[in-house]
Amino acid sequence: LVGDELLKAVGSSLRGCTKSCEFVARLGGDEFAIVKARVKTPADVAHLVARVLKSIRVPFDCLGHRVTTDASIGVAMAPEHGADLDQILKNADLAMYAAKSAGRRTWRFFEPEMDARVKARRNLEIDLRQAIADGALDIHYQPCVNLHDDGITGCEALVRWRHPERGMISPAEFIPIAEETGLINEL
Repeated sequence: LVGDELLKAVGSSLRGCTKSCEFVARLGGDEFAIVKARVKTPADVAHLVARVLKSIRVPFDCLGHRVTTDASIGVAMAPEHGADLDQILKNADLAMYAAKSAGRRTWRFFEPEMDARVKARRNLEIDLRQAIADGALDIHYQPCVNLHDDGITGCEALVRWRHPERGMISPAEFIPIAEETGLINEL
């Protein structure tokens, strides 16, 4: 119930940041969208974002509970970032995830490279799924050595992936994907 009240309060707060030619919509979960018409410069958007961040950082009273919020905000503008609503929403979502990656409490405009990174990550995930299914990952054992007597005390199993087209892929690149997608269990 407190969560539902918070969503209503945030929605109301966002409506208070908008003008009559703009509207607020809850997309689902804790994601909201604001459609702003007649944007002349990126500074117009920056002013709206500043108002939004200021308004949602004020603590909300939800059924007797004091709740604080914050946001990561993604911005996509028509027609530069898409001609139809689906494309604009997708690009705003990509910008929002870039803002989250930057450490939250921030916002980002969509950049075409964001879409390219997502596609490359998705392709790597597909290839990783296939590599796991095909048993195409290698395990390398690295001894753990006692520095006092140079005796081997155990070993560490390290997974390595030689991609058929890209060559060796760093575990720093594919392990986070495995963790985020649940493939880590199969790995």
